[in-house]
Amino acid sequence: MKVSPLWIVPISVVAMASIGVYRGSAKRKAPVWTHDLNKAIAEAKATNKLILIDFNASWCKPCKAYRDEVFPTGEFSDQAQDVVLVDIDVEKRQDIAYQYRVYELPDLRVIGPNGTEYGKVVGYEGPEPLYDALALARSLR
Repeated sequence: MKVSPLWIVPISVVAMASIGVYRGSAKRKAPVWTHDLNKAIAEAKATNKLILIDFNASWCKPCKAYRDEVFPTGEFSDQAQDVVLVDIDVEKRQDIAYQYRVYELPDLRVIGPNGTEYGKVVGYEGPEPLYDALALARSLR
């Protein structure tokens, strides 16, 4: 039986894409968030990682956009591999929000293990400002 060469290319492309998607998802580790800032700081000191603090509230629509559109993505998983993630609900932890002078939501902070603030993103404009803040923080360390 003779196979038409026109069918080989599409089948090859689909096969390679399927393998790439499978491999990519197998390597990615889902980010783990904590609600305990002290625990996150201790982990960051022990591992020399940055800390990303997501100050948010349940009623905040832009905060929900981060939770629904950015944090579940593979790109965010890749960006967060060397970062300790902290989720702070400002209504439940007003003391921490006050300590960091959080006035608008969402407010994302990138800090070092020693507490030095390297980056800040206020509001929601998609993932790029967050990725830029993480890249800047990495370069400043």
